Amino acid sequence: MFRRSNLFKLILKYANNSLYGNQNPNVFGTLSKKTRNREDTFTDQGDIEEHKFVSEIPLKTQKLTTKQYADLIKQYISHKRLKEAIDILEVRMLKLDKVKPENYIYNILIACVNSPWPKNGLKHAQHLRSLMLEKQIEPNLTNYNAMIKAFGRCEDLVTAFEIVDEMLSKKIKIRVHYL
Repeated sequence: MFRRSNLFKLILKYANNSLYGNQNPNVFGTLSKKTRNREDTFTDQGDIEEHKFVSEIPLKTQKLTTKQYADLIKQYISHKRLKEAIDILEVRMLKLDKVKPENYIYNILIACVNSPWPKNGLKHAQHLRSLMLEKQIEPNLTNYNAMIKAFGRCEDLVTAFEIVDEMLSKKIKIRVHYL
């Protein structure tokens, strides 16, 4: 039978033995001297970005309200800076704050693509529509009507009528004064 002092000596002997890994008693599992971060295991750039996106979720207190986002967008639009207004949606809301925008945000931006340069407005309108489809945002009546108006003013009547057909297939009422 072991005495306490002999047992204590035996424990110290194994704890101090370098064959059993690190000398620090707070470290567990030191068979391998090389340690890796989880990010090191990802080889695909898409996997690295996804891991970073999921692991860096901002706090609720860091996110703005829909009204605050809308006010930022309106400030840029009032200074005729549509690109920066769209960046609020794409970069700030979707990438950084990871907030799902409400339809109201899209209404503001779609209504503002009515620029004096139809090609530029059309580019922004197509981009916003594809962003809504990509993020699976279901357009509401106001979104649809704003899109019809924007595509019509940008001289893309084919897309405007495609949107009308989409509304008819979903049995959404069409406002005649927009046509």
